[in-house]
Amino acid sequence: MKLLQIRKQASAFSLFEILVVLTIAGILLNFTRLEAFSSLRALRAESTLYHIQLEVDKAIFRQLANNSSKQLEVKLKNNCQPKSVEVFYGGWMQEYNVMCGSKQFRINALGEVTLVQE
Repeated sequence: MKLLQIRKQASAFSLFEILVVLTIAGILLNFTRLEAFSSLRALRAESTLYHIQLEVDKAIFRQLANNSSKQLEVKLKNNCQPKSVEVFYGGWMQEYNVMCGSKQFRINALGEVTLVQE
């Protein structure tokens, strides 16, 4: 019977703990270098380049292993124009200029993806 009468209280953070966390977060944000924040844009471009290269490489390997189709369509990220590129028999590609957001990438005939310098 006593087991049913025991109430469990939900633990919560005290006001002091919340203030300590906010103070630490404020100190860290004020003392970080601004260069680190500016490099985030470059990291996003590298990530997009890596993603496009990975998709193209997978399609080339599939096309080399599967000789039955003359061309294979590679779908790119949602914000990229064109939405897809084609890999032809033997792993060859037509050269493409792909625009993802504000960055432009070039895919050559061998499937190598490079970032076009602005």
